[in-house]
Amino acid sequence: ASFDTGVTEAHYYDVIDRKSASLLSAACEAGAIIGGVTRAERRRVADFGRELGLAFQIKDDALDYDTSAATLGKQQFADLREGKVTLPLLLTLKRCTHAEREQVASILKQAARHAVDPLVRSLTGEGDAAASDGAEGLDDHAFLPVVDLIQRHHGVRDALRRADEHVNQAIEAIAAFPDGPAKHALKSAAVFAVSRER
Repeated sequence: ASFDTGVTEAHYYDVIDRKSASLLSAACEAGAIIGGVTRAERRRVADFGRELGLAFQIKDDALDYDTSAATLGKQQFADLREGKVTLPLLLTLKRCTHAEREQVASILKQAARHAVDPLVRSLTGEGDAAASDGAEGLDDHAFLPVVDLIQRHHGVRDALRRADEHVNQAIEAIAAFPDGPAKHALKSAAVFAVSRER
């Protein structure tokens, strides 16, 4: 699904569910098992972890478009360079004109060519694959039309709203637990997932 503007929201959620949400869900559930809670309570804590993982990943995907490389600690537009169609871009593509979608597809194709070329060169023995750094070699300016569309169509803003919704669902999942340090720590972790700047 890389470099594919036809990726669906359902596919995106499936990927982030398997990537981040299932990990945090399992970690939270393991803590609940160790804590000796009931099966129903364990399920609530696992649900908390899943929603936290979804919120964390959506925020991470939004940061790729909305934060400088110095703040991020990694190259800006890394997801675009790797051809990942994440929620900010998905929401934008739903609102774009046909011409704008074609423009995004063209830029992703250009990034795909840069990402594939080093591999092809290494397999065919043509030149030094290490001499090129793939899509990372594309100038940031190549991605600016996509970033502009995401900004104009509120892709980051609306993705962050989705992340907030997942945080609210995470907090709701543990609402039945009594107030105390553990519940406070879980709520703080959820809020941090969407308030972090890197």
